[in-house]
Amino acid sequence: MQAGGEARPNGVLGTRQRQRQRQWQDRKFQANQLTRFMEAKGPRGGCINPVFYASYVFLEKLRIKEGRPKTQHREDMEKIWDGTNPRKKNAKGMEITQGSNAYYTVHSSERLVVDKYGQIHFVKR
Repeated sequence: MQAGGEARPNGVLGTRQRQRQRQWQDRKFQANQLTRFMEAKGPRGGCINPVFYASYVFLEKLRIKEGRPKTQHREDMEKIWDGTNPRKKNAKGMEITQGSNAYYTVHSSERLVVDKYGQIHFVKR
């Protein structure tokens, strides 16, 4: 197996990938989870819903199967959330354990802004 549990060249899954698949393969989603996910607004709207990650994986597999290229927005998202941003403490991927209703302490001279990529910025008023 290659370092980090990555897929082997012959297509055999690595340890980490098998663990991820086991985690989600028997997962059943309820109608109310789908409804809440579809009603979510904004770039961070449904990120704590389990449907968020499952739909991401499904749509990525569908894109690959259909042979479509990545969109420019997708390329930008991967570049922003690749884990090398020092301001995000090397966070790889969007935070899916803390929803859009998180609390932040902000100085009166600042305000929070969420950009189209789901990143939170403190800006001066």
